[in-house]
Amino acid sequence: MAVGLASNGIATYRYDKRTLVYGKDMKDATINTEVIDDAIGAVAIIKKNPDFKDSKIFIVGHSLGAMCAPLVASKCKQVNGIVMLAGNARPLEDVVLEQYNYVFGLDSLDVSEKKEILDYTQKMKIVKDPKLLKVAKTEDLPLSLESTYWQSLVKYNQVQVAKKVKQPILVLQGERDYQVTMTDFNLWKQNLSDKPKNQFISYPTLNHLFMKGEGKAIPAEYEKQGNVDKQIIIDIANWVKSK
Repeated sequence: MAVGLASNGIATYRYDKRTLVYGKDMKDATINTEVIDDAIGAVAIIKKNPDFKDSKIFIVGHSLGAMCAPLVASKCKQVNGIVMLAGNARPLEDVVLEQYNYVFGLDSLDVSEKKEILDYTQKMKIVKDPKLLKVAKTEDLPLSLESTYWQSLVKYNQVQVAKKVKQPILVLQGERDYQVTMTDFNLWKQNLSDKPKNQFISYPTLNHLFMKGEGKAIPAEYEKQGNVDKQIIIDIANWVKSK
């Protein structure tokens, strides 16, 4: 994506998430310490660079990054717009349960898979209960994420924040995506289409990584080397330049 945008005259600034660099050393992590703070810091760094002081800045987020993009825009006036690729509009714990059911449902459910879904469902109930969540241990919560992290997710309503965002929003979605689905895309569209500056595009043949495929999407697709589809680059570049 970076190379594609560069070939269209759009510079990009990329960096690793703190959780990739520091991993388990990050205690009491939240979406702010993992995503939001550094995104705002990145904008500040760009603005301090004399080569880019007059440039417009757009946040491009994928999946969790897309879900968090409206919060970045709401906290940083220097952001001129956001691009959301496969961002979940529904609570993360609900989307993950849907993923479990989809992947395990590709063939017949065995005993261990049924047990895993049941275990996840029990952990999800804790996330839904504020009192239980506050005192829950990490091993009792979904995805081995700490209580502080889940609390920050529960507190954040991405759709409501996005509705109040003043900057324009571009929402992109692969129609073959089973991790974040067209249900989420349609929720974004329903809630944000009242503003003409927002745009929504879905792609029939693309998966969660915005790579082409055929038929029902399966996890094995992720093991194949590929590139983001060219049309994604074109649509982002055209939208950014139009702003």
